[in-house]
Amino acid sequence: MRPTADRTRETLFNWLQNEIAGEDCLDLFAGSGALGIEALSRGARRVVFVDNGVLASAAILQNIERLKICDAEVNCSDACQWIEQQTKISAQFGVVFLDPPFASNVTARLCRQLANSKLLKPGCRIYVEAAASVDEEDMPENWRMLKTRQAGAVRYCLYMQEQLQEPTHE
Repeated sequence: MRPTADRTRETLFNWLQNEIAGEDCLDLFAGSGALGIEALSRGARRVVFVDNGVLASAAILQNIERLKICDAEVNCSDACQWIEQQTKISAQFGVVFLDPPFASNVTARLCRQLANSKLLKPGCRIYVEAAASVDEEDMPENWRMLKTRQAGAVRYCLYMQEQLQEPTHE
């Protein structure tokens, strides 16, 4: 587990200060759950945590219980498989936190999978924390980068999912 640094988390929530309240949030590769719990403390309506680590998922559950949070769901699952399994969407997410292990090289593929799912609301904000070497051309074409920063070998970006333009038939 590689928790998001405090300074990075502070920057992220400054970026999202007007986006979090009342939103359903998705915390993929949740790790300690710090990003999702912070979102709840800032007025998120609900957070779904996904992490394939049994110990990480148990720690998130323990933190949720200790903090008496009831608007949270914890899934001990692989993020790609979890996205595939979401066929019945009860609510779309307005904010997504995506912080996969850097060595996995899954970032761009997972972003495309997420963009092609029906999980994201139009205008959804997607926070991506990845190795500085992730190629922007591999990211979904309808994700517009709003903000980006780099700290050493870590690059963190905030995207907004835009509607794809329907082709016009003349």
